[in-house]
Amino acid sequence: LHPFDLSPSFMSALCGLRAATTCVLALPRAVAAVARRRPLLVSTLSSTPSPLARHPRDRLSAVTVTAALATTCVPVTGAFASTPSRTQSLELSTMASSGGDGGCSLGLADLADPSVASTSAPTGGPSWPDLLQASLDTNTKPQDRFVQLATVDNGWPAVRTVVYRGISTVSVQVLAGFEEFSGGDAGTLVKALRFITDVRSQKVGQVASSEGRAELSWYLVDTREQFRFRGRIVFVAHTETDPVLAGLRKEQWHLLSPGARKQFSGPDPLTPVETATAATTAAATATATATTTQSLDEPHGAYMLGLFVPFYLDYVDLRPRPPSRWLYRLNEQAAFHGPHAVNP
Repeated sequence: LHPFDLSPSFMSALCGLRAATTCVLALPRAVAAVARRRPLLVSTLSSTPSPLARHPRDRLSAVTVTAALATTCVPVTGAFASTPSRTQSLELSTMASSGGDGGCSLGLADLADPSVASTSAPTGGPSWPDLLQASLDTNTKPQDRFVQLATVDNGWPAVRTVVYRGISTVSVQVLAGFEEFSGGDAGTLVKALRFITDVRSQKVGQVASSEGRAELSWYLVDTREQFRFRGRIVFVAHTETDPVLAGLRKEQWHLLSPGARKQFSGPDPLTPVETATAATTAAATATATATTTQSLDEPHGAYMLGLFVPFYLDYVDLRPRPPSRWLYRLNEQAAFHGPHAVNP
């Protein structure tokens, strides 16, 4: 039997198999094109994750990609073929926000997983420390401890990255004078996020001039969660007389690596870097080494413990569609209430 004598239906089936194979092979390129916001041709819809996904946040199926785009701002210029023997294709075009009609601009919410149902905040739901700890138990990479801390510098926002060092429990008395915590009595305890800084840092003066006002933003990539805290900062210096706070400062110092401790013996921040001769460099290195070796066990005078005490949390979980958004607020008794579910 000659191949050309095969029935039309059999030949149609062979063409369909070839088209399906081509579609599967083209899927990684299609998903990568979505990430680059370039025009693409999705030849088929498959729920198989792209092998190009190098990170959980990138493991989007073609179904997820096309559903996210088609329901937001991507025009559909093609249609599914009416007969199974023809290639099922859907042409999608993404437009950069700076060009093309429609001004499409995709956001983080477009990366939601449609298989995850949106969750309303439960009555008596998790406290914010428990919620944060559960997220950090999943997001375990070193960079998951990097958070953005914003302060106010003469009316301008000033933001930098600090390292999250854990949560401590402190008395509301350390926040005396801050209106958000004025309702708590002497026995009220509050949670504080820890970080460290140098007494010579610009943020120290900025916090002092703005009565401790600050915001902290935290995006955890693996679980696609965002924590936005608003609160007050209290610094614990070497002159601290409160035994509990002084103990926290010393305890955090001993948790630092030797390299982190040595940085407090360096030159003043923002001072010009001077060109030194070999002799002066050797002398300075010897002096610094001797000084650092003697002071590694005890907290350096320039070292400060920062306590960020939140009174408001805006939490967003981007995994469901639509995303979940919960608010936590401090009440008049200086105790948190929430979570309260709101529209994202």
